[in-house]
Amino acid sequence: MANHLKRKNGMTLFEGGKAYNGIRSFKNSYLIMSHFANDIQNTVGTKIEIDGEEWGLFLRPNNISFFTEFHLIIFGFIFAVFVSSIIGILFMSRKVTQSLSELTSATQEMANHNFQYPLMINRKDEIGQLADRFRMMQQKLENTDQARKKFVNNVSHDFQSPLLNIRGYSELLNGEISSSEGKKYNHIIQTEAKRLSNLTKQLLILTSIDQGTYPTNKQIVRVDEQLHQVVHSMLWRIEEKGLEIKLDLQPVSVYADRTLLINVWENLIGNAIKYNKEFGEISIHCNENESEAVVTIRDTGIGIEPHTLEKIFERFYRVDQARNKEGMGLGLSIVQEVLSYHNASIEVESNEKEGTTFTTVFPKK
Repeated sequence: MANHLKRKNGMTLFEGGKAYNGIRSFKNSYLIMSHFANDIQNTVGTKIEIDGEEWGLFLRPNNISFFTEFHLIIFGFIFAVFVSSIIGILFMSRKVTQSLSELTSATQEMANHNFQYPLMINRKDEIGQLADRFRMMQQKLENTDQARKKFVNNVSHDFQSPLLNIRGYSELLNGEISSSEGKKYNHIIQTEAKRLSNLTKQLLILTSIDQGTYPTNKQIVRVDEQLHQVVHSMLWRIEEKGLEIKLDLQPVSVYADRTLLINVWENLIGNAIKYNKEFGEISIHCNENESEAVVTIRDTGIGIEPHTLEKIFERFYRVDQARNKEGMGLGLSIVQEVLSYHNASIEVESNEKEGTTFTTVFPKK
């Protein structure tokens, strides 16, 4: 502490016998700057007596020592901030590196067709968002892989069955058989060949629509005329089963691809015949208004169980899992794809042992 002795000129500060504290009332409000002010007001003092004379003793902090302490405090603060920053950067870098390493490992596992690798990243930042997107991609790839395996399995089965029949009956034709048996076997071979041809056709349609390469030729199509055409082509199947068919077809026109659209009616009406009971009924209605065109196809067949309704549009799914009914399980998936391609929709209502109703809706442009 620096000290100064004053005599006469500072004695008035001790009137009343009290000690003097100028720092308390110093006008400068900034503590650090006020410390360096070289003014008596920046001191504290008291009255003392030396050799019978009254003196004033004034004290203030030593500038040099304070300056050193001040710098130590500032340096310590800066050093603490620097060290904390380095530690924080290292910590964050390690977290980021660990997350990126985890993503790299997950990517390598996916490349090896392991789509169930658990990604252990739970963050709220951009890397966390990236991890969430990665999990979504992982799930989609797993679903795609499962669908691919199921597709290959179903296609293999559906191709193998008619091929085995063709091969077997062809070998029988090479043996000694009667004329009637030969005609029967030949008819079976032709039926199986048509089945293979139809399967190939439907697979090509689905693949073309999926890849966006189907050569569409959209034009104004009379839906009522197409429905009449399909019913007429299937009349022998309707009569063979003793079905009654009711048509209420108002003139309806939509902008669509003629070939794709007729495939929709062939599948829906074909199913209404296939899954109907003998001497049952099929009702077909179509009408339109300013906003939409609606086609309804109803049958009185076996119906569909409630828990399978949401699956009927899946590729290769069959309500008849025992495969007792002819077909490949592609018809309704083609229907849905074609209608979606035309921005149309389809709804299904069904009651077991009572029948099923399919309703298609086309928006009017």
